[in-house]
Amino acid sequence: MGHLLTYAISAALPLLAMYIVYKWLLASENQYRYNRVVLLSMMLCAFILPAVNVLVQQFASNNATVQLMSPLPQPSIADDYAAQPTTWPRIALIVYLAGIAAVVIHMAIV
Repeated sequence: MGHLLTYAISAALPLLAMYIVYKWLLASENQYRYNRVVLLSMMLCAFILPAVNVLVQQFASNNATVQLMSPLPQPSIADDYAAQPTTWPRIALIVYLAGIAAVVIHMAIV
């Protein structure tokens, strides 16, 4: 559950900063379509950039632990994934991401 909380905080802080700048500079503008595009772009950046950062860190840590010659065969990722039962943090992440998608779709339509 720690990863989900870390992601939520790392997405909320840039979103808060961008929203403050938006309210300061663009909230009084009458160009509603432009304002909507700016708000949707802010949401997209705030939710994608922390995930990209986490993926880059995981990729770097995986590359650092690669062994050149291993005496035992390494199990594949599919075997490792199939052996793990569905856990609550994974379900919570799926529900969280579904909520993000629903809000973004609602904001884009309305």
